Amino acid sequence: MKKGAAALLALLTLTLISTTLMDSGVSAQPTWSFKIVAEPAELYPGEWGYITLNITNMDCQSELKVANSTHDFEEIHEDELEEILARADEMNRSRQIEGYEWVTKTSWGYGGDVYYAGQLRLYGVCKGRAITIKKTRLWFPFEGTTRTYVFENSTQVTLQAFDPEAYILEGRSEGSSALITFKVFVPPDIPPEDFAAKPVVDIRVDYPGWIEYTLEGFEVRNPEDVVIQPYRTFNLTITDFDGLNPLAGARVVIARLMHYYDKREYVTPESGTISIHRLLEDKYEVRVYWNSTEYRQERGLVSLSQLSAYELSKGILRTRIYNFEVSLLDLKDRRVDNATIILDGVKKRSVDGRAIFQLVPEGNHSLEVWFKGVKLYEGWAWAGYHPTYHFREPATSISLKLNVSDLLVRAVDALGRPVGAVFSVEGPTEKVTVKELYRPDGFLNLSQLPMAEYEVKAVNYSEPFSREVEGSGTFRPGKLNEIALPIYRVRLRVLDAKGEPVEGAMVSLASLNARSDDDGLAVFEQVPRGSYNLTVRWLKVVVYSGNLSVESAKELDVKASIYDIKIEMRDLDGYQKWAHYILSDPAGRKFEEEYSAYIRAETVPGGRCLLQVLDPSKGWTILKNSYDCSDLAARMVLKLPLGRMKLKILTADGKPLAFAKVKITFPEWDRVELLRTDGLGEVEVPDAKVGAYHVEVVDSITLSKVYDG
Repeated sequence: MKKGAAALLALLTLTLISTTLMDSGVSAQPTWSFKIVAEPAELYPGEWGYITLNITNMDCQSELKVANSTHDFEEIHEDELEEILARADEMNRSRQIEGYEWVTKTSWGYGGDVYYAGQLRLYGVCKGRAITIKKTRLWFPFEGTTRTYVFENSTQVTLQAFDPEAYILEGRSEGSSALITFKVFVPPDIPPEDFAAKPVVDIRVDYPGWIEYTLEGFEVRNPEDVVIQPYRTFNLTITDFDGLNPLAGARVVIARLMHYYDKREYVTPESGTISIHRLLEDKYEVRVYWNSTEYRQERGLVSLSQLSAYELSKGILRTRIYNFEVSLLDLKDRRVDNATIILDGVKKRSVDGRAIFQLVPEGNHSLEVWFKGVKLYEGWAWAGYHPTYHFREPATSISLKLNVSDLLVRAVDALGRPVGAVFSVEGPTEKVTVKELYRPDGFLNLSQLPMAEYEVKAVNYSEPFSREVEGSGTFRPGKLNEIALPIYRVRLRVLDAKGEPVEGAMVSLASLNARSDDDGLAVFEQVPRGSYNLTVRWLKVVVYSGNLSVESAKELDVKASIYDIKIEMRDLDGYQKWAHYILSDPAGRKFEEEYSAYIRAETVPGGRCLLQVLDPSKGWTILKNSYDCSDLAARMVLKLPLGRMKLKILTADGKPLAFAKVKITFPEWDRVELLRTDGLGEVEVPDAKVGAYHVEVVDSITLSKVYDG
């Protein structure tokens, strides 16, 4: 008898082994029993591979277990019996049966082989339910990527429950297993410890008597047959220090440490990405050589590092090639735009105060900055690590404060007040030269000019005065400068003929008008240097006209032809006379009183005044004449052509004609006086106007007319 058969037969002496099967009934959390066996598979990080799983429905229901089963064998070869008993032992250990027993009735040998006759008794054989698999998912519990990489097979299959009895007797259970294949991708950058990761399976089933449900977390029975090999396939991009720009045409040398004969070399294409196939998980020295076609470069080795295959599989290798930023500020810490920045001969314009030069090798680089045609900086700029100054972090930028500020010029008048002007600026270059720039507020602000001497001219043209004046100066940016223009304030005080202020007079200087205030002042602002016509009007009558020369600020009195009139009226005998007067001035005003001894009129403009004096009771015109108003203002007394008229009547021989009747007729007034001479032959007429009269004399004795003329 063979040793294997003897060992199996020794098991027959064992007592019945009773085992308890798993309860497969449906509970609050559905479960199911599957046996999952993987076919041998080799996977490589960064590559697609295949895993085939043999999934068997191992459902076992306690209420469906067969109490016992007996199978008689009349003649069975020892090898076949050994296999049957081995499968029975397997089912017993996996609790698919509760126990088994082999009873040998007889045995015999033939031609060196042993045959048996006996009985195989199986106890508590599992019976289960069929189940339909709707979908299967496979994944690896990689570090940090659990369920990130999930591979799905949508094959739908119905599995009968595994038949332990058929398996023991025939070595197979028809319809209980299915092969399901997955196309699997292992990430190229899994940690080294994840090479030992084994697949996990989730199965979506049509649960009997319930709903579709996903059973999760099944492990394969033979995980050692699924091997992730320690060889990585991945893409490696060679970039600048920031990882933004790929390096094209770089030579990459990867040599395994301690095994320098194991060396690989690559040249990067335009994309900067090389494909590395199955790099053994180990430490490597990595060198990158690259030459710039634009910038000054001290050495071609732009990266030297010791990295593991795992670190390389991250996909990016950063080199000591930099995106170098040049920032420009003026003296007020504002960004300087549109400057020309030249790094190793490469020109860029500053935008928002900066320019970025891409793919600049580590080392010293020449740097120039031009702004508006003026060179403001020339020197060197270091990019990258430096053993003294930048040994912790690389220098990737430089900030320059340029001699740039604002040219501020204000045009002012003689009092320092702003006046509008047209500015012209001549600087060191054409780009900072301004031909004509009008500023109504008189404030020139040319932002961000290079420090230099600037010739600035300000021209002011006054339309009211039809004059153009200018001023100039040489200035530097950075502070407020002033150009004083010959523009002045003119204050004119209007006085009347007595030297008293005149309020409300209209004063005209050139084409500008101003009305005098209660102090007689009329003020004209921003009068350019020059000579102008000056006119003063009072009640629309010109009371002053002349020429005013303005060479500086002016404050002067203008004595206007404005008068106050007060004249006492007297007759030719020197007696005060009360009368009705009417005075008309050049402005058309009338001054009138019906009974007064004085003629009164105030603020009378120069010119001709018409005066009429009337008898207050009879309305006779005593005086009607035109005068120069200034003459009237100069008079204190006006003698009226009026007085006492005395007549002496004499006879032919020269004797007084006493008591004669005298008739005097005043033709101008329609006045008749009837009088009688006294003893001396005299008569007197009061208030007689100077002029011609008609006189008739009748002798009182002879009653004859003795005079008519």
